[in-house]
Amino acid sequence: MDSMCTWNLEDIVALTFIKKMSYKAKREIVSKYNSLYEYLNDDEQPSKFDSNVNDIIGIVNEAKKQLDLCEKNKIRIVTYWDEIYPSLLKKIVYPPNILFVKGELQNQDAVSISVVGTRRNSYYGKRSAERFVKSFVNHGIIITSGMAIGIDSIAHRACINENGITYAVIGCGIDKISGTALSLANNIIEKNGAIISEYPCGTVARPQFFPQRNRIISGLSIATLVVESRSSGGALITAKFAYDEGREVFAVPGSIESETSTGCNEWIAGNGSSGFFKAGCAYSPDYMLSELNIINKDIPVVKTEEKIQFDTASEQKVYDNIFAEPISIDDLQEVTKLDISELLTTLMKLNFGGFIEELPGKLYIKKVN
Repeated sequence: MDSMCTWNLEDIVALTFIKKMSYKAKREIVSKYNSLYEYLNDDEQPSKFDSNVNDIIGIVNEAKKQLDLCEKNKIRIVTYWDEIYPSLLKKIVYPPNILFVKGELQNQDAVSISVVGTRRNSYYGKRSAERFVKSFVNHGIIITSGMAIGIDSIAHRACINENGITYAVIGCGIDKISGTALSLANNIIEKNGAIISEYPCGTVARPQFFPQRNRIISGLSIATLVVESRSSGGALITAKFAYDEGREVFAVPGSIESETSTGCNEWIAGNGSSGFFKAGCAYSPDYMLSELNIINKDIPVVKTEEKIQFDTASEQKVYDNIFAEPISIDDLQEVTKLDISELLTTLMKLNFGGFIEELPGKLYIKKVN
């Protein structure tokens, strides 16, 4: 803990249970007084806290309960005054005074990028998220998101698959994670990432908690990437927090016919439905990383694609006619002129070989490298 902070952990946690007092006011109390006891016994303390005996006993008991629950669930309480508290998060307008963390926080100055988006993603959104995450991980960047279904979970899993570090910021107590989210959370922790919450153990998720937790998602990161979002999507709340804090915001452009890309396209145009918000056009990971000065923008990235050589002419012909946009088996047969049985056999070989992907409805798409 910071040498300037003389408070013990129990007192800091107890202080957080005082209601109707801002984060900043509580930090000022820690700076002014040597302990919770000293603060509570100051006759000139603000009247915002009615320090009768029952109230004092209540917050102290609640703090003891939290410490016990955290120890039981292997959750660490990180305070604003701890050296491991993320430095970027300290700089936002309303940084939480304590974080509940399960897993490992990296170095205080480790670089994070938030990757967020719609819960109802398209296949294009999934591929885009995976592509950007893979590049970020290759540059040693932490992937931060909210562990919601859709783009958030896709980003976490893509990071895990690339052996990267990912943070999940949640809108409930860490001990209240359940269902498929619990499995993902365990995977994140196993890969040296972390589950982060400002909500004490025992807190169940509520709708109003999620916008509040979004300020932490953006606050941990040098930039926020919105992969897919409708005009009023929840991911744009994270983007707005980032924008208001002076952090970089990027959005993946999408089809003008796709509802899930409306919000991204509007932000890129500087024409968001709730006001003027501008996002950089994330047309490639290299462009975004160069804009963030993570890679040198003055040195063009030259990509050389080695032509894949297949065993048969049929495999080569089919592969050469499959691209990033899904193509149906009927259209493939029309352009390749192959017999249907030969085409099916060839598609199966390419799919098993990891060269293409089969989508629902017998649609095919080239595998992302």
